[in-house]
Amino acid sequence: MARHVATLVRRAAGGDVTASVTALLTTGLAQFNAGRYAEAEASFRAALAADRESADSHHLAGLAALRLGRSADAVASIEAAIALRPREATYRLNHGVALKAAGRPVDALAAYTEAIRLAPGNPQARLNHANTLRELGRLEEAAAGYLRALELAPGAAAIHNNLGNTERELGRFESAIARYGQALALEPGYVEAMTNLGSAQIATGDFEGAHATLERALAIEPRHGVARMSLGSALAHLDRHAESEAAYREAVTLLPEFAEAHAGLGEALMRRGRIGPAIAAYETALALKPDFPAARSGLVFMRNYVAIGDPQAVTREARDYGKRLPPAIVPRHLNPPEPERPLRVGFVSGDFRSHAVAQFLLAAFAQMDQSRYALAAYMTSTHHDRTTDRFKSLMSLWRDVGMESDDALRDRIVADGIDILVDLSGHTMFNRLPLFMRRPAPVQASWLGYSGTTGVPAIDYVLGDRFVTPVGEEQQLVERPWRLPDSYLCYTPPNLDIAVGPLPALAAGHVTFGSFNNLSKLSEATVALWARVLDAVPRGRLLLKAGALDEPEIAAEVRARFTARGLGMDRLELRGRTRSAEAHLTTYNEVDIGLDPFPYNGTTTTAEALWMGVPVLGLRGDRFIAHVGESMLTSAGLSDWVAKDPEDYLHKATALASDLQRLSALRRGLRQQLVASPLCDAPRFARNLEDAFRGMWRTWCAGRAAT
Repeated sequence: MARHVATLVRRAAGGDVTASVTALLTTGLAQFNAGRYAEAEASFRAALAADRESADSHHLAGLAALRLGRSADAVASIEAAIALRPREATYRLNHGVALKAAGRPVDALAAYTEAIRLAPGNPQARLNHANTLRELGRLEEAAAGYLRALELAPGAAAIHNNLGNTERELGRFESAIARYGQALALEPGYVEAMTNLGSAQIATGDFEGAHATLERALAIEPRHGVARMSLGSALAHLDRHAESEAAYREAVTLLPEFAEAHAGLGEALMRRGRIGPAIAAYETALALKPDFPAARSGLVFMRNYVAIGDPQAVTREARDYGKRLPPAIVPRHLNPPEPERPLRVGFVSGDFRSHAVAQFLLAAFAQMDQSRYALAAYMTSTHHDRTTDRFKSLMSLWRDVGMESDDALRDRIVADGIDILVDLSGHTMFNRLPLFMRRPAPVQASWLGYSGTTGVPAIDYVLGDRFVTPVGEEQQLVERPWRLPDSYLCYTPPNLDIAVGPLPALAAGHVTFGSFNNLSKLSEATVALWARVLDAVPRGRLLLKAGALDEPEIAAEVRARFTARGLGMDRLELRGRTRSAEAHLTTYNEVDIGLDPFPYNGTTTTAEALWMGVPVLGLRGDRFIAHVGESMLTSAGLSDWVAKDPEDYLHKATALASDLQRLSALRRGLRQQLVASPLCDAPRFARNLEDAFRGMWRTWCAGRAAT
């Protein structure tokens, strides 16, 4: 901008205005370039007082007002200049800058368009035009605009960087990475491009690469808050949770008003099992940015780990989330209301990959009658692997939707003719809950990936069973419960040749209790009850296994929580991540009795334990997430392993630990018992799921007929 200002003043000195005005403009320009904007504006206003017809004086006064944060005054001044000299492209360019600062991006776009018409070879006008298109969500047009700007200025690293940002927002991460690479080739110390590159690498699952990139950026600019925040994300994905928390804490210090930094800190704290501080971090994020759906969703998720004695706490938080979702235009559904016709059922998830959710989907999907139920997948993450390929082979339609906007995705789903749309994420990572407010399908349901109410009023049903959604607890759900007749889960056992070992207590001379759940599930109530169990079984041991326990600082925290309740350090064994699924499952051969945490029960860990011959002791709960263990154990034929209250839990643990022969006999046949149970009966489960979808569809058709 200063270059254009200098050009205008040189032209003024050539005779366009009087000598006194020229002198005032020259003085004002020197003040402007020195950052003394108030003095510069005074000089430009003095020039105007001398000559009200000086277009340059109006323009320069507007630029000074813009630098002083008075965008409305800037717009008015520059428009006065344009009225005097309408064909001056620089005025039009800076008019756009002022309009954008005033929060008028559509008008700014029109100003940049006019600047380009007057000066087609001006790369800055094309860059600003593309930037505004991007801000307005017109991403494909923005990308094309950046490419035109690059034709004029191929060596402009900033344009490559901005084009990379647009490609990233379009979900074209590899293209984005290439653009950031070009920006860095032109300007190796370009920290913004490095930071953006790190974020794109995280999105593609290259966490090691992202870590290296972000460390390089921070070596140049240690106080770059966004780079520090992205580093926290990369470290979390690398299971370096203590370092992740430290990175986010520094980001919060650098960007105290940045809600995203506080939300990231909350996520880092949750992974360490520090739920109270995690909730506080999310609450801070929402205090800074109340219209932050991702943070509000994260807070709903966090509430599942606490609120013992108040099952409605999660419901209230979820309802609040749903009420705050912005209203959206709902399409007119043209799906034929024919109750018995073949249906198109869509599933929205980021977990069609090696993930716990996949273990409860693959076998059921493989058994569904796709002549009657055509399955469509809307993959919301970019993390693809061999499991993703298996899902693709089971789908009639596959869509990678990445960062596609909710409106665009709604239109795509409507065009695909989806009859029933199923959310598989709830308030977990990669969820697209706001999409469901746009009602892309006539019938909408939530299932599997999240154990509780979403709070989204446009989701009609939540799939459960008589245990997780019992009669009498409907008030905890915004959705209507649709109860499957057996279990709402169908476990796909691993295709691994791992033998169930003998009961370890027979050789060790003591019982080993175990839990392989994430540390976030170790509520204070859980730790207190498990410490009582160990106290009541004097020679017993507790084996905890979680990836975060590889970090000495976190392991020390967990030990301190148990030793504070009188448990000797020799009674507790902590294990971190194992190198393979085989090694992980083989570790169950060291456990006699599994312990289920509460209120957030295990799911995959419980199924894995049962498959490895380890029975799990559960506690009957008072909400969906706290009923999961009850549902799984009952479905697997272990209803007597569900305690009715903490005292019964303690009694059962001590009784079971004293009967090694019973434990040994159960262990030998438990895998076969599990595989033969409804929990692993994929054909039976698929028929139940089909019946549920058909019932939902008939209900919708009946409603249409009634109207």
